[in-house]
Amino acid sequence: MKDRKASGYITTNLICIIARIADSLNLLQKEKLKKALNCLTSVNNVVQICGKAVSKMKYIIMAGGTYNGWDMPKHLSEVNGEPIVARTIRLLRENGVKDIAISSLHPAFENFGVEVLKHENGYKEGTKGTWLDGFYPMTVPVCYIFGDVVFSPRAIKKIVETETDQIEFFASAKPLPAIYPKRWAEPFAFKVANTMRFFHAIEETAILAERGAFKREPIAWELWQIIKDTPLNVVDYTNYTVINDYTCDIDEPEDVEMFNNILRN
Repeated sequence: MKDRKASGYITTNLICIIARIADSLNLLQKEKLKKALNCLTSVNNVVQICGKAVSKMKYIIMAGGTYNGWDMPKHLSEVNGEPIVARTIRLLRENGVKDIAISSLHPAFENFGVEVLKHENGYKEGTKGTWLDGFYPMTVPVCYIFGDVVFSPRAIKKIVETETDQIEFFASAKPLPAIYPKRWAEPFAFKVANTMRFFHAIEETAILAERGAFKREPIAWELWQIIKDTPLNVVDYTNYTVINDYTCDIDEPEDVEMFNNILRN
């Protein structure tokens, strides 16, 4: 595990260096560099067969950070008699996923029968510059699952079965269905084959945030705008994989009972 983590941090540092180099290039040079990065994946990352990527995918449930109004990790909240993180693990296993891990420093996550990746995630709700730190560094294909989301079986099935040789994003989208518990769309997961491009995009997002390019603290939506090279601060509900059912995250402790009611009906 130490070797994997060290390799991840080395790759992340390399990407940071590339990002700083890119900052000094003109537009044409930046475009050439971007195309090169999009094509650059290691042999260990993805094997190309007839233009289609075949890879081993690790699923990491992100369960770090601290949130206002919670006296415990909200990912441990019980919905329909089952901790949210346990529900996600069960649904992944039911869809044939075996390589599952949880990313967190909290000792309670040692009790779920999967690998726990010790990752320093300093995210604290309401603070600046920390959300992007939540992704455990990886150099092999990985699916980052947001750990505070109550997934439907259909949602996990769609995430597992969706193939990509680059990066795919999963979220709800407007118009939202009647069963959906909020009035706004929420992000659920990133499926990443091209890890170099993904962590470069994280670094690029952080740099732009420091320059005030975003109207708010960048989260998944802003990161996806960088990955897709679309206009900043504008959500395009058509350029990602949409999951529109009751699948949604929990923000407040009161949301737990709301999901209990949904699942009982």
